[in-house]
Amino acid sequence: MNRREYAEAKRRLDQIQRELETELLTPGQQHELELRAASLNRILRRGVVMSRAKNALIGAVFGAALAVLYNAFIVVSHTGYVPQTTAAWATFYAGLCAPWALIGALVGAILGRRGR
Repeated sequence: MNRREYAEAKRRLDQIQRELETELLTPGQQHELELRAASLNRILRRGVVMSRAKNALIGAVFGAALAVLYNAFIVVSHTGYVPQTTAAWATFYAGLCAPWALIGALVGAILGRRGR
């Protein structure tokens, strides 16, 4: 859901809530408006959750990339440690990238929450 769709859904939800508060409605009309409001609320919540998930994923990838770059350019040049087997490489990078990916995901989720 992009910003324009989100803003339109939010505007429609506000309009429905104003109608529910101000107008005299039959029970059928009121029920219909309440159903539309509930549907719009679900759409808006789903959009926010997806936005946070995308930001967390971007943060995780960014954190892992920073860890790999840090290791490639800073640590290896000073220590000279190079794993010898594929399994050793996988273990080495999993241990290196996992904490940074987690930190990046947390930062991405926090920044994603603040954006809405």
